[in-house]
Amino acid sequence: MNIMLTGYRGTGKTAVGRLLCKRLKMRLIDTDSSIEKSAGMKIPEIVEKFGWKGFRELESREIKSAMRKNNSVISVGGGGLTENRIKIRKKSLVILLTASPGAIKSRIKKSGRPSITGKGSLREIGEVIKKREKKYLGMADAVVDTTEITPSHAAGMIALLAIGKWKK
Repeated sequence: MNIMLTGYRGTGKTAVGRLLCKRLKMRLIDTDSSIEKSAGMKIPEIVEKFGWKGFRELESREIKSAMRKNNSVISVGGGGLTENRIKIRKKSLVILLTASPGAIKSRIKKSGRPSITGKGSLREIGEVIKKREKKYLGMADAVVDTTEITPSHAAGMIALLAIGKWKK
């Protein structure tokens, strides 16, 4: 069994994932890091060279590779989540991490990640989240809002959810 952390950028997938791995003695697979490693370049470079479509193809490949593993916490950006829906649902507890647009904006302002829509950051965040919301919620077993809690608190909540599911 795996735990899949998903959500918009800046919601805490990597930070929460690292802490969750320590608590549950699992390995972390961060698909963004895997994409950068396999491509030999950072995400902004990938998007600049291949566009978002090229990035999503690499992301889909990394998600499929991650899903072949067990006992892992897998951090996946929300854009690539729905491509592999059936495999993910069968093999993972899917946790959607959310945060307010303002919190996300402040967390990602220095990330260097390229714009998804080319619009201003706060407007883009709200529009993209609204567009993806139905898909996100359709995949999630649980939702954890990280706006006002620490990554450690979020990891503790998710660990309890996972342990409860695995005991069933």
